Amino acid sequence: MSILLSYILLERWVKNAFVKTVVHQGETEEDAKELIMKNDDEFTSLKNILVNCFKHHAGVDFRASNLYAEWEDIVRDERNKVVHEDYIPDKESAQSMHETTIQCIEWIRGEIETSLEDEPENVTFERVREMDSPDT
Repeated sequence: MSILLSYILLERWVKNAFVKTVVHQGETEEDAKELIMKNDDEFTSLKNILVNCFKHHAGVDFRASNLYAEWEDIVRDERNKVVHEDYIPDKESAQSMHETTIQCIEWIRGEIETSLEDEPENVTFERVREMDSPDT
């Protein structure tokens, strides 16, 4: 369960941060959300938002970061094993995923704030404080 909660935390934070960033650049909230939607009114995958949408619309190249491989190997793969293979991770795996999730959020937040050239203080991104890692 903690694996899924960590993934949901990242997914919700990323979507919210993307929309806030694009709105700050002058788009409406509705238009910003449409940039991360598929044709069937569902959000595109988290990977697509992280790798493509952020790069093209916010200048944040997550794939070029040192965290991308960790995200791919730890967060994404662990989540997929839980969802599709009924995998139950041990405590260390769950903690590792949670820690990587927090690192990804903080890295993306820092990159967005750096990329905002005018008045970055007017855009507030939630900080995720390091808490006790979830138990499995």
